[in-house]
Amino acid sequence: MEDLVRGGLAAAGSPFTDGFVSGTTWRGEIAFYPGAYPLRAVVRARLGGGDSLEGLPGHETVEAFLDHTSESAALQPWLERLPAALRGVQPLLDGGPEGRRWLVRDRAGQALPLVGGGHWALLSMSGGRPVDLAAEWDGEGLIPLVATSVVYSGIFGAVLASIRAVNTRMVVYDTSVADLTEDLQDPVDFLFGTQLGGGNDTPRALAYCQSIITRPA
Repeated sequence: MEDLVRGGLAAAGSPFTDGFVSGTTWRGEIAFYPGAYPLRAVVRARLGGGDSLEGLPGHETVEAFLDHTSESAALQPWLERLPAALRGVQPLLDGGPEGRRWLVRDRAGQALPLVGGGHWALLSMSGGRPVDLAAEWDGEGLIPLVATSVVYSGIFGAVLASIRAVNTRMVVYDTSVADLTEDLQDPVDFLFGTQLGGGNDTPRALAYCQSIITRPA
């Protein structure tokens, strides 16, 4: 479902009607909202799936991605952000004559700038190796869609879990809620093994957390 990777988005802060698990594929039918360059879609039918995704469908080179942005802008000049997927790019902090800046570089040596924040988290998750990157392109740089909150909470949670006097629980959620407290014993496995899908169900997560709080009763 490469088209769904390109366009299946929920409204900001709203969960998908059906849950989607990051890192999996499924077969089905989608219908795009009309537009010069359709990006939003509705799931009409799900025929099966749940298989692990071998790799993120995306562009193999920066050059191919920039060609894609040109074609998209020709169809929709007022597009503020474009979903981007690049395969095998390496995040790095460049210390060139223009000052320190964050980049991703492809296998051919071509690079694109990163904008926004949280890039140290992206670098730590990559381990300095090429990764498949999902991001948004704003015309000047890439905004990585990396779960920095998982990184920070995982590290802080692992520190608290090492203190015997403190009873620490790790709960993560998207449209489902998962208690990953046992995984805090190995923060590396926690960071690389936690995958969150689109959307969120905050009331459900809060209700679960309230059920495990013992003090105050």
